[in-house]
Amino acid sequence: MRQKYVGIREVAEHFNVHKLTVRNWMKRGIVPYVQIGDVIRLDLEEVLEALEKYRKNVGKAPVVPKVEVNPIDEDI
Repeated sequence: MRQKYVGIREVAEHFNVHKLTVRNWMKRGIVPYVQIGDVIRLDLEEVLEALEKYRKNVGKAPVVPKVEVNPIDEDI
């Protein structure tokens, strides 16, 4: 099946939200998009999947990678 890439306005209309909401989703990394120069395109099916995944994970603690901290050497 051929992917259908559309602009921010079309995504906003499809999901009945404001264009700034779509831009916010993009900025927060919630939805995938492609940008070539000034042109931004989104795949409606990928946006839907991303929003469903995001909705399932809302309210759950984010996964933070464990970082080992070395003790400070006091001789320095």
